[in-house]
Amino acid sequence: MFQTKFVEKLETHILCSFQNKVLRNMVTAPRYIRNNDLQRDLQVDVVISEIQRFAQKHDGRLHHHQNVEAIQLLDKLGLVRRLQMKNLLRKLK
Repeated sequence: MFQTKFVEKLETHILCSFQNKVLRNMVTAPRYIRNNDLQRDLQVDVVISEIQRFAQKHDGRLHHHQNVEAIQLLDKLGLVRRLQMKNLLRKLK
């Protein structure tokens, strides 16, 4: 569990820094302007809030899905097993 949380934080940090670089290049902003000021002035949401918004919409759609297996993906206890990537299986052998 700790490892997945760490990876998620690392991935979101990478996405946020990429978003900030792109915003700076778009408007040719100097280095001394804060990222929060850029996002506020350009009226752009932070990547993390967009990810959370899309995840909530996806979760809401799963609640009303007609497929039972899709609804089981909402199981918080982890009783539903998912397929693993082939690379992980090769490392285990």
